[in-house]
Formats: sequence, structure tokens, C-alpha cells
Amino acid sequence: MAETPRIISLDPGALEGIQMVRNAASDWAGIQESIMRELEEVAFTGQARRAFHNVSERWCYLMARELRLLQTFGDDALAGAQRMFEAEEERARKATSLEQS
Repeated sequence: MAETPRIISLDPGALEGIQMVRNAASDWAGIQESIMRELEEVAFTGQARRAFHNVSERWCYLMARELRLLQTFGDDALAGAQRMFEAEEERARKATSLEQS
């Protein structure tokens, strides 16, 4: 007998994590745009080099922070999906076991 495909719904925490990853990606576009505007507003004098260094440092900090958040939420989303998948597999095994007895 052919196996019927199952639809697995994600728990709310996993869905929230996925949405936060999507939001973070769009936030990055805004951050990059902001940095470019700041760089365009100053000439490359000594003050501009310091400003460039400060902006670069801030960008690296934000990038590291966002990547940590993305990793955490991505891990949570995957763990939630895995739990749901395992629970569905267990229900299917029990149903099969009951049908056979």
C-alpha cells in the first residue's frame, strides 16, 4: 500500500523564528543603506576616516549580533519542526501498530 503524504504544521515558536529571520534579512537592507548614506555625506578628511572607522565598527557589531540572532532563531525553528515531525512519526507508528493487532 502506498504511503499517504502527511502535512506537518510547525509550532508557533518555529513560525515566529522563521518570521524573525525574514524580518532580519529586510532589516539588513536598511542598515546597509544607512551606512552608505553616512559615508556619502562626509569627505575623506581625517574626520571622515574616523567616521568611516566608527561606521565600519558599528556595522561589524550589528552583523555579528544579527547573525547570532539568526542562528538562534533558525536553530529554534528547526528544533520545533523536528519535534513536530518526530511526534507525527510516533503517532503514525502507533496507528500502524494498532491496525496490525
